[in-house]
Amino acid sequence: MPDVTAELPKSAEEPEQDSMPAMGFLEHLEELRKRLFYSIIAVLIGFGACWTFHEKIFEYMQQPIMTAQHKKALNDRLD
Repeated sequence: MPDVTAELPKSAEEPEQDSMPAMGFLEHLEELRKRLFYSIIAVLIGFGACWTFHEKIFEYMQQPIMTAQHKKALNDRLD
């Protein structure tokens, strides 16, 4: 029966080092602050674009409903 206490190769004993350096607590907070700032800016830009074109977006989204209503001879308004 083989010996189960055989030594593991060196590469299996030592975990691989991450390619990224370790960050301290304040560095993590700085990274979080940057990401939150960029996320808020992206949401505001998206909101502005949608607000600018809200009528065209609504017309585009209601088109399939209006087509179905015309086929069924229903009211032309969305209430």
